[in-house]
Formats: sequence, C-alpha cells, structure tokens
Amino acid sequence: METNRPWGGAGLALVFITIFTGLAYVILQIYLKSEVKDPIFVGLIMANTYAIYRFTIFLKRNLQLSSVAYEHSLLETSIQFSGHTFMREIFDGKKSFFIGMIFGMVFLIMVILLSPWKDLTLLNYALAVFLFVANILTGMALFSLAIYFKYSFLIGSNINVHLWDRSGAAISSLIDTNQYIVLAVAFSSCVAIISILFSIFELDFSIFVFTLFSVSIIILTYVVPLMPITTQLWAKKKLVIEELGEVMQQEYNRIITIAKNGDSTLDTSRFDSLAVLLKTTKSIKAFPPIGEHSINTAILATTLTMLPSIIDFLLKL
Repeated sequence: METNRPWGGAGLALVFITIFTGLAYVILQIYLKSEVKDPIFVGLIMANTYAIYRFTIFLKRNLQLSSVAYEHSLLETSIQFSGHTFMREIFDGKKSFFIGMIFGMVFLIMVILLSPWKDLTLLNYALAVFLFVANILTGMALFSLAIYFKYSFLIGSNINVHLWDRSGAAISSLIDTNQYIVLAVAFSSCVAIISILFSIFELDFSIFVFTLFSVSIIILTYVVPLMPITTQLWAKKKLVIEELGEVMQQEYNRIITIAKNGDSTLDTSRFDSLAVLLKTTKSIKAFPPIGEHSINTAILATTLTMLPSIIDFLLKL
C-alpha cells in the first residue's frame, strides 16, 4: 500500500539510528573525557536529519498531487508519462539506499582520515559512524532530487508554455515544487554548515568545502528544473519579436509609400501600437519563468546560505 513515507520505512529507521549513534557518541565522550565538547554540533546534525526526512515526506505528498497535472499536460505529446512510475523512480528505496551508503562512506572515511580526536581513536570511530548514518539519509535525498531533476527537465521540455499566460497547472506545479526544494536545500545546508562551526573539526577547511558543495547544490536545484521552461519561453519570445518585426516593416513600407504619393494625412496609429507591443514583448522575462515568487525564493535561499558565515564572524568577535 502506498504511504507518504519516502523509501518505505528506511527513512524513519535512519532517523532513529542517527539519534542512537549520536547519543552513543555523546555518552562515549562523557565516559572518556568527562565532558561533551560538541553538544550543539551533535544536536544540529540529529535535528537536520529529521528535518530532511520531514522535508521529503512533504515533497512526496506534493509530487503525488503534481503528477496528476503532469500526466494531463503531457497527454497530447509523444511522451509516455506515468505518475506511478514517476513516484516509484524518485523514491526507489533500493537505489536510494545504495547511493546513500556511498555518500555516508565519504563522511566516514573523511572523519577517520582527519581524526579530529587526536588522542582518542575510539571517539574518532564513534563520530565517523554517527556522521556515516546521518549522511545516508542525506545521500538518499540527493539521489531522489537527481531523479526529480531528470523528470522535471523532461516535463518542462514538453509541456505547452504560453508566453503571455503562465498559469497552467503543470508549470505552476513545477515552479511551486522548485521553490519548496530550493528553500528546503538552503535550510538544510544552512543548519549543516552552522553545525560545523560548533564541531571539533578544523573550521577553515571544513567550512570552505561544505559551503562550496552546498552552494553548488542550491544553484543546481534552482536552475535545472527551470531551464527547459525558460528555453521554451526564450524561443517563443524570439519568434514573437521576429513576427512583430516583419509586420512593423510591412506597416512602415505602407506608410512610406503613402507619404511618397503626397498624402499629408498619414495614420501611424497601427505602427505605434505595434511598437508598443514590441517593447512590451522585449521586456518579458523568461528567467525566472514566474518572476516575483522565484526571485523571493532565490533571495531567501541566498540569505540562508550566507547565515553561517555571519554567525562565524560573530563568534570570532
């Protein structure tokens, strides 16, 4: 039976395992060091893992509704689109878990190589396992995001996008989903980067690498789903401008012919109207496809991405 849980029960199980391994890491610190050096770091990682899981549940619900609009919009095209296949591939538990394991292994190996606990190998391994489990879920979410990108590119390339009216159900669903994903990725990245500020890692290297990675993901998340729609709009805008140019040239030629024949009462109202229409057409923005909402989303996402740097600066004052 279909549920709102992404990847079946694997996502929720990983949240609990992340909390368990995080608590084990904290308890081990208390046992070996009689103190906890990075409680905020551990708490933020746990919270972020749960947030990613909740974000993905909401995304699945959103896509289940959107898939109906996509199917309807693609009926008249040659694209064989199935909402069931769309959902199954995005939230494929086996493939997602495999990619998540690889992603988590990167963090496990990184912690072992960096060995932030110089004198306590056991704590290094406990921290490595904690980050390994936490990032399995992150890797699974990134895999689902990549599959969604593939489908969003297919959908955006084939739905009928109008230059003047962009209120169709399919394009609205794509834009709304894009805004949600961008904000979710920006929020998760912000929390992850802030957590590093309170970790025992060397900040300069860790912050730089993770910030670069996070910004790259946010840019891809914002741009990739919108590009096929933008490409369509650019093409249609170019065609309309060319057509208006041809009509204006014909009207101009007519006016000049009349003027040469000595008619002093020239009517240029049609030419003036065409000129206004041409100016209006040239001012239409193809990117982002729905301007105000997308721009607000981009501003908020940028602010969230910059927040860790601001916090880092304040902590060093």
